[in-house]
Amino acid sequence: MVPSTGRYYIEIIGLLCNDFPFEKNPNSNCLEDALNNHLTAPDTFIDVTITSNTMLTKTTTKDLFSSLASSAMPPVGFWKWNNSVTDPVPLTTRYQGQNCRKSREKRCLDNASMDRFKPYAFEWYDPEMNAVADTLFTDFNETFHLCIAGYSHSRALVDQLHSWVVDRFNFTNLKVHILQSKYPKEMKTEIVRAANCNISIVGLGQHPASAGQSFPKYYDELQDGILFWKELGVKMAFRKIHYNPLGDIIAQCPPQDGRSPVLIDGYNEIIRSLARKNNITFIDTGSVMDPMWDSASDWCHYKGLEGRMEALYILQEVFRMNKNNIQGWQEPY
Repeated sequence: MVPSTGRYYIEIIGLLCNDFPFEKNPNSNCLEDALNNHLTAPDTFIDVTITSNTMLTKTTTKDLFSSLASSAMPPVGFWKWNNSVTDPVPLTTRYQGQNCRKSREKRCLDNASMDRFKPYAFEWYDPEMNAVADTLFTDFNETFHLCIAGYSHSRALVDQLHSWVVDRFNFTNLKVHILQSKYPKEMKTEIVRAANCNISIVGLGQHPASAGQSFPKYYDELQDGILFWKELGVKMAFRKIHYNPLGDIIAQCPPQDGRSPVLIDGYNEIIRSLARKNNITFIDTGSVMDPMWDSASDWCHYKGLEGRMEALYILQEVFRMNKNNIQGWQEPY
């Protein structure tokens, strides 16, 4: 589905041509060479002359229930060309070629350039997304503690959340904290700190993926962590794990870093499945992050506009959960 009529450039790439069993370490398979993985010709496009009425109907935050399956959810918004002087050009996938680290070769600079993202801005289907939070916490006297469980991606998310909570909305009774964890099994070691949070947003997947942790092991560790927290009354929600751009160590063969989109997709399906099984909210940020999956300037962390928009969406979902008493925020011990 697309938000409006017009011309849309299309690029389809093939990342992995070989399937692998659920129980197998996926890092034993190499991604297709980024130079030769295009399935569409350059400048391929479609002209859209009519759009779905459901996409044109105003969507409000109360409709954006992240616990629904992704196939049932409307997108929360879209990235749109925002340069009124220059006509749109195809947005090709950004990647880091082999032997390009610190290289000034033209092929390296062109393939890794961040300029391709500059003309784009994110537009919410709900125009109140940038303002609706203004009144949600002004009537409370107690302090709420929002915790973000994860490692470096979560630290970047905390920074983005601070920019909204402190700089934009000026909340004095909402504090954002990091629960620094690399693997799901570390949920057990963070239990004391998690118990002092009204709710924790869990995003644990980067380090397991980098190490090539198998799907069964990831499933078992995450399920154990969920049950441990639930038994002790710790409230949580899960966010979608970020993709990582095709940096040189991810795209090399065999990969030195296992965080390929294929593995991240598998982890996210496990997270979504366990969230549904355990009646935990899954915050699907795909509408915001997936179109910009290759935009991390350091090939890892989303510190730009895409990360800022993701933080706002997560913050609004947290407010919605609190307002509607979804799962209920716990009183800190």
